[in-house]
Amino acid sequence: MDRVRFYKGVIIILILLNLGAVTFLWLGRPKPEEMPGRGDAAELLRHELALTPQQQDEFRKNRDIHHEKLMVLQEQDRKLHELFFDLIFLPNRDTIAVQRLADSISMLRKQMEMITFEHFMHLRKILTPVQDEKFRLVFRQAIERVMPPQGPPGPPSPPPPPAP
Repeated sequence: MDRVRFYKGVIIILILLNLGAVTFLWLGRPKPEEMPGRGDAAELLRHELALTPQQQDEFRKNRDIHHEKLMVLQEQDRKLHELFFDLIFLPNRDTIAVQRLADSISMLRKQMEMITFEHFMHLRKILTPVQDEKFRLVFRQAIERVMPPQGPPGPPSPPPPPAP
């Protein structure tokens, strides 16, 4: 009888320890906004580059223009994708139409990338040399906030080479 009581006590203690551990893990986990590598890329750049109020205003205006341009292209991209994948269900697909839609999607994506490239080039133009050097170091962090890496993490990528 003493053995049964002992085992029951051990089981109760183990259950309580498990409940305590699960509660600790659940309550102690960071909120999404506290997780490293997440958040607003623009805020990261403003903070890390210590932008002046004038630079912040110029950056915000340029970012808003960039966002508006991307929204228009993303809507076009969505519509082209709908047309593209609707072709799957047509009994007689026109392979030339499929190719043209794929090319149109590629061109839209290229435009989006070029607009984003120009956005960051504009930012670099308003930076001081010291801020530009810092920008080289934090740029990848900003990009990862917008587009987190997918798949298993690999080794960190080296910073870009210094400007000539």
